[in-house]
Amino acid sequence: RPPRSTLSSSSAASDVYKRQLQGHEHNITGIAFLPSGDHIVSSSRDKTIKLWEVASGYCLKTFVGHNEWVRKVIIHPTLVMASCSHDQTAIIWDLNDALTAIRNKTAGNDAKLILQQLPGHDNVIEAIAFGNDEANRVIEGSEYYRKARFMASISAGEETKDSIDASKAEVKKASKLFVATGARDKLIKLWDAKEATLVATFVGHDNWVRDILFHPNGKYLLSVSDDKSLRVWDLGNGRCIKQILNAHEHFVSCLDFTAKYLACATGSANKQIKVWDCS
Repeated sequence: RPPRSTLSSSSAASDVYKRQLQGHEHNITGIAFLPSGDHIVSSSRDKTIKLWEVASGYCLKTFVGHNEWVRKVIIHPTLVMASCSHDQTAIIWDLNDALTAIRNKTAGNDAKLILQQLPGHDNVIEAIAFGNDEANRVIEGSEYYRKARFMASISAGEETKDSIDASKAEVKKASKLFVATGARDKLIKLWDAKEATLVATFVGHDNWVRDILFHPNGKYLLSVSDDKSLRVWDLGNGRCIKQILNAHEHFVSCLDFTAKYLACATGSANKQIKVWDCS
């Protein structure tokens, strides 16, 4: 049976928290609920990711794949998990297989849980984000994506016209999954997560990229950096179309977006939060 976490649920503490999940051996760097709300994943400086059952407090699975501490973990609605690390890589994981093995009480094959590894950055990866359905459609229709597919076909020895046509047909049929990564090498990279293909590199920041997110309408990618800026990238052509160079007086460390008010919020090392009109 999986090891049980420490579980605190006294009446005196119930107003503060319902569960205390313990099992990591170092600082926890990120957490995310699965869509059902029944499970949580957590990333840690102990180089692992753990899958927890909320109701029982049990650690159901420990994912091992990174060589350095894991900075962030995110979940896609299709139960694909992505993580980024100090080891300068991102990993795409199959949570469906992990949950199936747990339900069937089988050991499973840990190697098969890693769908893809994405090496390409020259420094620590600070941020990672999945594209939504709208963003996937915009990226698939872009010229840079078509070029990336063409170059991938050549690298694989599939440079004949027939194979390229077949590749295009496959793209139309497949459900694409794109993920963006931002790193201390000042770059943002856009990946076809299912094929581990680098689709585009966005260049413009002058310092560490701290956070990234896809605009809900799928047309843009937003990013913030230690260069104190907030930038907006057009996913249709890969270009920076808006930059606020002094969004804060210090490093900009995080951002989020609300579709309800068409606004984004940024947080900085100068202890300030700013809300920006994105309408």
